[in-house]
Amino acid sequence: MVSEVTLVRIQSGSGLMFGSFLGLHLLNHSFCHFGMLASNSFMTGARLYYQKTPVELVCVFGAVTVHSAVGLLRIWRRQKRKKRFEQKFYSELLKKSKNNSNLINPTLELSLHRVAGLVLLLFVGGHIYVTRINPTYFHYVPDYGFPGFSLETWPVLFYPYYIIFGASGAYHFSVGVAKSIPIVKRMFSGLFQRFQKNKSIEKFDDTVPSSSSRSISRAAKVGIVFSLIIASSIFAIGGIYYPIEIEDRDLIIKVQERIIPKIFQTWRK
Repeated sequence: MVSEVTLVRIQSGSGLMFGSFLGLHLLNHSFCHFGMLASNSFMTGARLYYQKTPVELVCVFGAVTVHSAVGLLRIWRRQKRKKRFEQKFYSELLKKSKNNSNLINPTLELSLHRVAGLVLLLFVGGHIYVTRINPTYFHYVPDYGFPGFSLETWPVLFYPYYIIFGASGAYHFSVGVAKSIPIVKRMFSGLFQRFQKNKSIEKFDDTVPSSSSRSISRAAKVGIVFSLIIASSIFAIGGIYYPIEIEDRDLIIKVQERIIPKIFQTWRK
């Protein structure tokens, strides 16, 4: 059985690889506050990196697949450990002190990180297909007119979707990078050395966080601010802050018609 330490290392490494794309993608969103020309120009430059075939296969598709699979495995293991822990210690701990429930329940920061990760896991596959794979059938490379069209056509659906999806990505990225860099750094610096058993438990088993972990970290604060910026950028993409012009509207409609049921194709009415 693969150890928890190994799983955390794999998840951290794959997370940083995917983060090299996600960080640029989210930063690109923030440029929408300065106009579509600024955001589309930044996107053109960023794509020189993350749409290179080796990078896209390894750091985007491959990394997000590995990161998600390991995350699901850790969730399953964590629930098993938590159940055993509760059965053995929970009743006794609560008799001693109410504060000891912190030993079982994750911090708010960690809970938000996990929830944000689950939101990404829920939507990322469909998002990749709709925005990256499906447009290739029409040799179309989407710019910000593509999500702008969705926000204009189905605002009730896509404003909540993009805000929740984008804000979750910003928070998960910010906290995840801060947690992963030290782990990957230790892994490479001690490549030929084993972690001491007691240190491995302390560093990697976040099922039982220490009481000192209750304070909000700087990474979490950055993540919250970044999430608000990304949420605000959705209104810019939707034309709330300034008027936008969707130049490839006819082509976008063709792309959408391939995957959207006719009942939702409101432009036909």
